Amino acid sequence: IETFLAEQSARIAYLENLTLTDELTGLCNRRGFNEHLRRTLAAARRFGHTGVLIYCDLDNFKDFNDTHGHCAGDAVLRHVANTSLQSLREIDTVARLGGDEYAMIVAQTQWQDGAKRAQTLQWALESTPCQFNGEMLPVEVSLGIEPYGPDDTPEELIRRADMAMYYVKRRKKGSLGRVAAE
Repeated sequence: IETFLAEQSARIAYLENLTLTDELTGLCNRRGFNEHLRRTLAAARRFGHTGVLIYCDLDNFKDFNDTHGHCAGDAVLRHVANTSLQSLREIDTVARLGGDEYAMIVAQTQWQDGAKRAQTLQWALESTPCQFNGEMLPVEVSLGIEPYGPDDTPEELIRRADMAMYYVKRRKKGSLGRVAAE
């Protein structure tokens, strides 16, 4: 009975982990991210911590997939995940929210330091192409960077970071109205 219970406990833990993890990248998925963000903001309220939320979207990813194929697109998504993990600290959270959208919680840091980390992340992502089938595939991203503190709620913080990311995307396109379809 002990062996059976141990096996069932391990299976339950594995299945619970699957509900919080993105299968392609091994990062937190949207559900896992929401849980991390909720806990991070609870700690901010309790201890007065501050930090930065980074919303990341790959530029022109649909065109990329159409040109290079979905296997290449998957390789780029894994590349972004690995580069993000290497560029941030172990206490930070990196999540793939779905499609080509990522979010990073840069915890226990001041706005200026978090913004510098975001710049370093963008540089790392855009200066290191993804290698796939002998090709070097460029990566371009738009980042929305928003500070958080003790008074923030998950919904409002996500909304602000998402708006900041789309603002950057629109500026890159040179048009304030064409990004809505993405």
